[in-house]
Amino acid sequence: MSTHLRLVSTAAALVLVQACGSTPPSVSPSHPPSGAHGVISSPPVHISALHIEIRLELQRTTVTAGSALHGVLVVNNVGPKPLKTSCGFKFAVGLTNGQTTFEPAFTLECAINQSIPAGVTRYPVTVITTYGRCSQSGQPDGTMPGCLPGPMGAGSRFSVPPPLPTGIYKTAVVINGLPEQAVRLPAPVSVTLT
Repeated sequence: MSTHLRLVSTAAALVLVQACGSTPPSVSPSHPPSGAHGVISSPPVHISALHIEIRLELQRTTVTAGSALHGVLVVNNVGPKPLKTSCGFKFAVGLTNGQTTFEPAFTLECAINQSIPAGVTRYPVTVITTYGRCSQSGQPDGTMPGCLPGPMGAGSRFSVPPPLPTGIYKTAVVINGLPEQAVRLPAPVSVTLT
């Protein structure tokens, strides 16, 4: 790869939310916020070993490619007390289809003594509908699209990931910080990009 070619890694087609070091999520009954309309929800997944139900709710399922898609990851700890995690609870929500993959990365820092409260906790998510990376030369490089012109960053005038192609995608939820063998992810929600 030549030195003039740089990769831009962004939170594209994904959102990475870390419960530690951020505004605490709201804890509420399992009802959409008042005034919420058109909430699309995946069925809850029961994690019997941890007594956790996970569900993804989106405000809509059709959005213009390149714009943000808002929703909530609902985590219901039905156990009688908070669930302590070893290194914090992190998650990423993105879009995927046969041509576009979703491969989030998580940071390694840990939040000691972090826990998931008993009851329902709602974590806001924003799914970005652009590519996760692009070539700063502005030209495609293999399977990576060329970046679009944008603010000067890292010495290149091409720094903005392009929108994903129009079409039908499925949400993908990736969770980090809970035992793998005990986690079943929520069913994917179909999303159409126009």
